[in-house]
Amino acid sequence: QNVINKAHSNGRQIAAFYAESMVSCGGQVVLPKGYLSKVYNYVRQAGGICVADEVQTGIGRVGEHMWALELQGEDD
Repeated sequence: QNVINKAHSNGRQIAAFYAESMVSCGGQVVLPKGYLSKVYNYVRQAGGICVADEVQTGIGRVGEHMWALELQGEDD
């Protein structure tokens, strides 16, 4: 939220937030429970959209349906 507030104070808008649902390049790191939901809420309130990047984690490596997003919530 601090980043969003700083952007707004500089006259900038938030267009989008991209994140891996599970940080695969960092070693398959599972984000803290509720983290993406909270961040997505901030971004959506600021008028941005949220995109889950699952190129590496979404190829049958995690999750019931071959994606990690189910661990955190829904993207836009």
